[in-house]
Amino acid sequence: MTNPFPNPFAQPTSATVTPAVPPAPSGAAPADDPFGAPAPAVSRAPRMIDLYNPQTGGRLLLLAPVKVEQITRNKIVNGVPTTQISTRMTTDLAVLDGGDLHYGGKPEDPRVNTPHTTVVQPPVLFEEVWIENVALVNAMRDALTARRTGNGSWMILGKLYLGEARNGNNAPWLIGRPDLAGERGAVHDPLPQWRAAAHAFLASPAAVPMLSRPRG
Repeated sequence: MTNPFPNPFAQPTSATVTPAVPPAPSGAAPADDPFGAPAPAVSRAPRMIDLYNPQTGGRLLLLAPVKVEQITRNKIVNGVPTTQISTRMTTDLAVLDGGDLHYGGKPEDPRVNTPHTTVVQPPVLFEEVWIENVALVNAMRDALTARRTGNGSWMILGKLYLGEARNGNNAPWLIGRPDLAGERGAVHDPLPQWRAAAHAFLASPAAVPMLSRPRG
């Protein structure tokens, strides 16, 4: 039975109080939450136009193709659904010469005039770059076969340059010896100074990802 006359001199009984946990700020994730935001949409590598200067020409490139595949895209052209099939080469791309390399924007397009967002100093390696330019893809096919079979030269070394525009199409991007452009059947062997620059790059730590990738 409860005493109806409590002792006025008795000490109050202490109670265990659990502190309130403040709510997480709006939009904040708990510390153990495995979910994160998508990476920002930024350019991982320069475009061909970023590697070419109309006054000085293209840069010296070292390409090590990794794989080739057919890509299917469904588009609406003039209101009509259209399926486009293209060939895409994935390649490691090393830029071996030239000054600061700017990329990430489209400053040449007056409709958007987006400035470049990234600047790097060659020599520099870009890993697993996608290339769909037909002439460049074809230029790397033999090197890709050599990589897979372990027989032959599995890298392409040359200057980027513009070919001849024909039948209303844009001039294609080409790689090789610009001084031999237009000479049908000419073998575009790399110049000795180009080979020296490529060997120097391959001996540097920057080339490790390119050299350590499986060739088969």
